[in-house]
Amino acid sequence: MSITRAFIILPVLFLTIYCGFVNGSEKLPSFELQSQKSIQTIDTSGLSNKEKNLLKKLLKVNMKVFKGKTVKSFIASPTIKEYRYYVLTDEPPGHLSHLLLIYSDKIIINVYSDKLQYTKSSSETLNWNLSTYGKEKISRIALCIDGYGSMDKCIQL
Repeated sequence: MSITRAFIILPVLFLTIYCGFVNGSEKLPSFELQSQKSIQTIDTSGLSNKEKNLLKKLLKVNMKVFKGKTVKSFIASPTIKEYRYYVLTDEPPGHLSHLLLIYSDKIIINVYSDKLQYTKSSSETLNWNLSTYGKEKISRIALCIDGYGSMDKCIQL
């Protein structure tokens, strides 16, 4: 880590920790996002205790090791497989976009496969099969807090 980066990151980290104590809402520890080279704190004040515990478990999983691996291997891992249900989403309509693993109304993991090899990307009936999509390679994973809200509440992992 360069000295310049340390002078930028450390004050932001201390300010983030200070703000967490001042406003009284519980914060999960800050962590560095590799893609943006910045510090982001997750506000968990709107989560139930059960959701906070689940989020802590999910953040302990090193999801970066699954990049390039199959979706099936990711969803079979012990902590990840605790999702309530899944949705294969389409954007724009009719074109498979990504997989949502839904843990609660507020905690969702988005699993993206940019190059589909086994699954047809378009469907008029919007009927895709998870067992087929499970063969696809993962290109990126995002953990979203606050449900289907904006992507600025998602952490690219």
